[in-house]
Amino acid sequence: MGLCKECVAFHLGACRNLDYCRQERQALMEEAYQSVQAHGHSELSPFVRWREGYSIFEAHCLACGMVVRIDVNPAPGECELCGEALSQDCPNGPGAQSIPDVTATSNGES
Repeated sequence: MGLCKECVAFHLGACRNLDYCRQERQALMEEAYQSVQAHGHSELSPFVRWREGYSIFEAHCLACGMVVRIDVNPAPGECELCGEALSQDCPNGPGAQSIPDVTATSNGES
């Protein structure tokens, strides 16, 4: 995945506090949020930087903990968006169905 150190702005010292890619980062965050909503992940934690020196930010679904990551400077052949929340439905999301109790009977007998 992409490193900020690969970015020209980083080399020139213009982006030590991540302001250079803020607009791109916000657009990717919005795209990620819309994509995970399609899988029932209705609320995400704030995006935080994955590791110092990397251009990767991640958030977690507050209902199930699945992750979504954005990379504002991906390496060639790598995606800007990744994570299990992009491809898997939220087991605790609004569309989740509870499993019926099959041990109970309608007349109270077991």
